[in-house]
Amino acid sequence: MVKEKFSMMQSKHHFGRRSEKTPSPATSHLFPEFIAVNQLFVEVKFGIASRNCDNYGVCQVDAVENLWKAENDNTCNCLQKSRAIMSIDGFGNIELAFPKALISEEIIYRNFDNFFFTVAEDYQISNEIIKKYKISGIPKILNGRYEIQETTGFYIIQFNPDFRLSGTN
Repeated sequence: MVKEKFSMMQSKHHFGRRSEKTPSPATSHLFPEFIAVNQLFVEVKFGIASRNCDNYGVCQVDAVENLWKAENDNTCNCLQKSRAIMSIDGFGNIELAFPKALISEEIIYRNFDNFFFTVAEDYQISNEIIKKYKISGIPKILNGRYEIQETTGFYIIQFNPDFRLSGTN
């Protein structure tokens, strides 16, 4: 006879080893399906590529190893770029979370217009990031205005069509 027990998470155990997982009644209604999410540290350069990173939006996104430490501070134009945590889900929805400790007041004043972020032209995540992090599809940030959510430690922008207020065209 095999002894079975259930933990608070409703994981089925045999003699202390997890053998199979069943959904918890407490959380199964909150997360009916698991969606894979890629998260990485990035440096975001503001502006649009067609205007040499001038104007509003996302001009360039580069993956970085460390969120808190800049690799080369003496080449940083701090009015044009900031570090963030980028999340991309399996549907291609993109979210940027900018830590407040890393973003300057000038960037907030210039790019975060009354807690809205304007994207003047579409931006496609680079093939380098897509391949390196095995991201499915081709995620894009579409032009438009997006609401900025403020938490205690972050400014968060969800570049999901459901959160897009309007196109700029």
